[in-house]
Amino acid sequence: MIEFDTFCYLQNHKTGCTFVEMFLRIHAAEPVRLFHKHAALQAAKPDKFYFVNVRDPGEVYLSLYNYGLDGRGQVFERLRDAGQGNLYRSGIEGYEAWLAFVLDADNGPILAPGFTRAVAARVGLVSYRFLRLACPGFGIACARFSGADDVRGYFAREKIVAAVIRHERMAEELGRLVAGPLKHAINDVAAARAWIYATPPINPSNRRDQKAAVVIAPATREMMRTREWFLYENFYSDTNGSANGQRN
Repeated sequence: MIEFDTFCYLQNHKTGCTFVEMFLRIHAAEPVRLFHKHAALQAAKPDKFYFVNVRDPGEVYLSLYNYGLDGRGQVFERLRDAGQGNLYRSGIEGYEAWLAFVLDADNGPILAPGFTRAVAARVGLVSYRFLRLACPGFGIACARFSGADDVRGYFAREKIVAAVIRHERMAEELGRLVAGPLKHAINDVAAARAWIYATPPINPSNRRDQKAAVVIAPATREMMRTREWFLYENFYSDTNGSANGQRN
């Protein structure tokens, strides 16, 4: 998270968060009060505006795998330390085997702190990363949930985010925030919006799948959609799980 006087941006992995962070550091009129990248809050502060990014899960997984092929990222490091580094040895052709492994709820504890088997039984890794930011205490609460309706209810009651920026519409949706709820906290709205449209991706992974198309079996794609039901239901109901992102 990067927190300012009146607003706070919650940094979600592989959704363009470095791009948004740099934008805010350059264009925000308020000083940074707290910075802890990817950290989740224990509780929201009254009257503070919170926002977060989201991205099509299929694109997140491809980006994560490519990042791991570069020897980078938390997921790569945790898999390597757990003796699963062989999942990266086949290059981009090994993507489906890697995806099947990370989608398996039994492997949840390897992938991220707090992503226990009980939590992983309810949502996939990408949905979990979003929900832990959007809803303080989600991981602890989710361990007691009995099904998807409990996840839906918790999000409806406990979410702290007032806006969610889709990675695929970064310029449009971030620009709308800058001209709206964040207008008071931006030095020059016109210059800020121009920067959003003119600046290239920051810290992108080397997308080998864009050089050679990656095809996965329908069953594996369906498994991904089933595991990431929350994000598809709430933000990507009109996609087939293969949307192309703009900023890594």
